[in-house]
Amino acid sequence: MKSILKFAVWVLAMAAAAQGAAAQAKRWLVLKAPFAFTVERQQLPAGEYRVQLQDGWLRVQSTDGKTSVNVLTMPVSGKTPEGHGEVVFHQYGDKYFLAQVWTPSHETGRETIESRDEMQLAKREKVQARVVPLGNEAGR
Repeated sequence: MKSILKFAVWVLAMAAAAQGAAAQAKRWLVLKAPFAFTVERQQLPAGEYRVQLQDGWLRVQSTDGKTSVNVLTMPVSGKTPEGHGEVVFHQYGDKYFLAQVWTPSHETGRETIESRDEMQLAKREKVQARVVPLGNEAGR
């Protein structure tokens, strides 16, 4: 009886955690990119974007809704960002590639898969990380 009660409490706790994570994942965050960047094979100009993580997918959408990119990501661990989260870009000279997205209160982030173009640049140039903070989208 005691083990059944423990199991029931564990199941409820896991369900609550999953629901909280799902609610967090569906929230849009704002990225103000000060430079043009590439997501997968799509080049995006500098500007303001809405960013959303859901079920392993990253969606980056221009605030005017005209441009949208969906990319499958992999989990990555190592830090918990402060504030509303952050986006890590890989920089090679004047070219930027979206590499990771970290949302608040999560010890794992999401990492994109290196594109062919980025792999070619990585062979010739040293990568630098450029971190851009995410903002909370008002009214959502």
